[in-house]
Amino acid sequence: MQVKVKRQKFKEGSFVEIEISGNRKVFGRLLPSFQLCVYDYLVSTGVSFQIKEVINKSVLFYIGVYKAVVTSEYFKIVGYNELTQEELKRIPPSFMQSEPKIEKCVLGYYDGREEVVEPSACIGLERSAAYNDLNVIQRIEDYYAGKKNISVERNKVMLNREDPRYMNPNAMWSFKEEKFYKLK
Repeated sequence: MQVKVKRQKFKEGSFVEIEISGNRKVFGRLLPSFQLCVYDYLVSTGVSFQIKEVINKSVLFYIGVYKAVVTSEYFKIVGYNELTQEELKRIPPSFMQSEPKIEKCVLGYYDGREEVVEPSACIGLERSAAYNDLNVIQRIEDYYAGKKNISVERNKVMLNREDPRYMNPNAMWSFKEEKFYKLK
């Protein structure tokens, strides 16, 4: 008889452990609409998990993730705490912006509300997208290394048509200068 393996479920309010290089880890929390909140709490792999310690740390970022990041156990669920209304209110909206019409953006909130805004209102917000485990880990690694993350830079809001990413699938990333440029 074959034993059915029980997979992790994406349960809002669950805490996940995210292992990164150098025998280190950080913690995240699963949020509505397949969002992940990643806390600024870097510890050695052997350090045990305490919800009270993690939940009081500042948030590095909120990001959309694929459900499989959790169900395939790339990020292991290590705890759970019911989300409060106050915690839900702190989830920032993400934005959508389409080319060639970059003059307007749409903010999307965790509860399904949408709002049309000017691109300048999206500065500092995440583009509405889903990331895999490697993207999330690389972003954390880059943060702690003090480097800009290429995915973050690629997905920032475009404020004008002079942006090297505008209508340019060949925009190149300079790792040395940590910015995009147009090919000539």
